[in-house]
Amino acid sequence: MRGPGRAIVISTSVGFRAHRQRIDGFHEAVALHNPDLSVISGITTGDDQERAYHQVAAFLRDGPEVVAVYNTGGGNRGAAMAIRDSGRRGETLFLGHELTEETRRLLRDGEMTVTIDQAPELQARRSIDLMIARLGASAGPPVEAEIAFTLHTAENC
Repeated sequence: MRGPGRAIVISTSVGFRAHRQRIDGFHEAVALHNPDLSVISGITTGDDQERAYHQVAAFLRDGPEVVAVYNTGGGNRGAAMAIRDSGRRGETLFLGHELTEETRRLLRDGEMTVTIDQAPELQARRSIDLMIARLGASAGPPVEAEIAFTLHTAENC
């Protein structure tokens, strides 16, 4: 978003470090790239689709200046439905995490703008490799390589 407005950030829980880092990173990026965009965070959904729907719907109903929704956790379908039901599909940016069958469908249907995939299957594999190496049960040290994230849109999912 380059113009003014509000972005709302919904999250599983602000107590999870990974989600807190995502929220903080979002605040930092907005401050750097669009200081005219105000960010409302601290909204938790517990990854519940219905709760995500109602949280997002309330902000969209009460705040026509909401131009973006960022979900740091689960509940993407509920958030997407709230945007669609508000009549703002295509004009409200919707960002989320992980490329799953659900987010792939949301992207292809134009209900989600971007999803940030952090390759959870690679992260899990790396964790297992590190544990096996730490226990001395591997043939050698685990491969040291950064796990890159990928931005997915309707065009590359």
